[in-house]
Amino acid sequence: MPATSKSRISVTSPVRVILCPGVDLCCQGSELPFQIHRYADSALFPDTGEGVQSNILLVDLSRFPMTGAAPLTVLIGQLSNAFAIGLSDETDNLNCEQIIRMGFAGVLRRDETSETITRAVEAVVNGQLWFPREIISRMLRTLLVPDGISRLKPREMEILNLIGSGLNNQQIADALFISRETVRWHVKGLYSKLGIKDRTSAQAYSRSIEATGKAKPARSEIGEHFRSSETAS
Repeated sequence: MPATSKSRISVTSPVRVILCPGVDLCCQGSELPFQIHRYADSALFPDTGEGVQSNILLVDLSRFPMTGAAPLTVLIGQLSNAFAIGLSDETDNLNCEQIIRMGFAGVLRRDETSETITRAVEAVVNGQLWFPREIISRMLRTLLVPDGISRLKPREMEILNLIGSGLNNQQIADALFISRETVRWHVKGLYSKLGIKDRTSAQAYSRSIEATGKAKPARSEIGEHFRSSETAS
């Protein structure tokens, strides 16, 4: 998450935080420098109160349908200048890409401190996203996939796809009938062109290519063959 600070956060615009059904914060509402409202039924959301310039909806992700953006659009449409932040018991395994596409501006753990919640609300009100840095990095990398692909030579693209299939350098060398040193040379080149530094990042980039449908993994049957051989052994 964005770095926190021990200094007191000052939210310049009047902000109302609306706790949607199922939302329970570990910190007390009195610890937050906002208007706090709890509504058991979103249909009862009142009109924007006097002096309120922004509305932040805290939504329990475990109770929210994750099959489309329509429910969130309905919620936000009832209020002026509204933003939604999802709450969950943990954020590491969430499909944050889907959550962003659904219209959420951030995600928080239920046990966050009042200071972190304050910083998150302030960031969202000011037009920023509040998600783990690695999630934002992965989504930006996905957006840049077409540009990265265009810089790769056919052999580099083939090796990248085999890395994505889980093969090590020796297995790639055996599959392509080239030396291990040649594979290492190509790997170094594609790392430089894609701006990545390790194999984990290369595998993530390969998955991004598949997810965007920009290219099909070359010779994917090779990866399947090696994985099947390892399982059998």
